[in-house]
Amino acid sequence: MHNIKTDRYYPQERKVIITPTGNWTEDTYFGKNGTLNVGEKFTIIAVLADKNAQDQFIAYTKAYKGKEDKQGLEALPTGAVPYALDTVTRKR
Repeated sequence: MHNIKTDRYYPQERKVIITPTGNWTEDTYFGKNGTLNVGEKFTIIAVLADKNAQDQFIAYTKAYKGKEDKQGLEALPTGAVPYALDTVTRKR
């Protein structure tokens, strides 16, 4: 997930599982609990990641697991190729 306001990337903690029909789902979290980020825009980015990018995403999520104040990544890691994206606005 990409926060447009901060221009940072926030990898989610779970891998996406693709079904045999090519469909997939994933719970995604936007901003902090409460109303702090209400009205902010976020871009959901599905990426195809090679081993290097996967390792960097895993290291990030382990480092920030359970922490409220995540710093985000300044850029997608080398080997993470954007595949699909959608911009959403947090409403609550």
